[in-house]
Amino acid sequence: MLALTGCAPPGVVPAGSDHPAVVGTEAPRPAAPAARDEALARWPAEVTPRHLPGRDHDRTRGARDERAAIAAAEQATLAQARPVFERHCARCHTAGGAKARQGILEHFDMTGYPFGGHHADEVGERVRRVLGVTGEPPTMPRDEPGAVQGAELEAVIAWTVAFDRAQAAGLHGPAGGEGHDHEAPAPADGGHGEHGGH
Repeated sequence: MLALTGCAPPGVVPAGSDHPAVVGTEAPRPAAPAARDEALARWPAEVTPRHLPGRDHDRTRGARDERAAIAAAEQATLAQARPVFERHCARCHTAGGAKARQGILEHFDMTGYPFGGHHADEVGERVRRVLGVTGEPPTMPRDEPGAVQGAELEAVIAWTVAFDRAQAAGLHGPAGGEGHDHEAPAPADGGHGEHGGH
């Protein structure tokens, strides 16, 4: 077996050495190359390189936690609003509804969740408008405009706010509505015309 004497880890001057540095201390590290310094200076403050421990992981976990909280709030408010939707909306806006028509469902379909149809990506704002929350006279439910009031209206409004937050966070995937012109003539099957264009 060989006995190595006078060996020290890199950057440490071995004891008993005649090296001019202070014995037993780490040697100064070389300065970072200028190119690396420039690259780090240009790095946006809000972005952290992946090799730095903790920061990206914490930021990603924080974003995941926020998205989970937004999704949970949406589901909780949907559970509160669902009976209102079933009572006042389902007869026209679900595939099995007694008054459902193809044009109505293409416009706004509550059969599944998230809702579908032309206005699926803006449903929060649309529902507030047709229920008269924005200051315009209510236009829905079609056969009894303004019938959604009190606690029922509060439940639906809470859901619309939660839906809008979830939509803005990208939780519903790409925008579902394909848009269309409300100024165009109503479809022959009475879809938009039957529902007042909203």
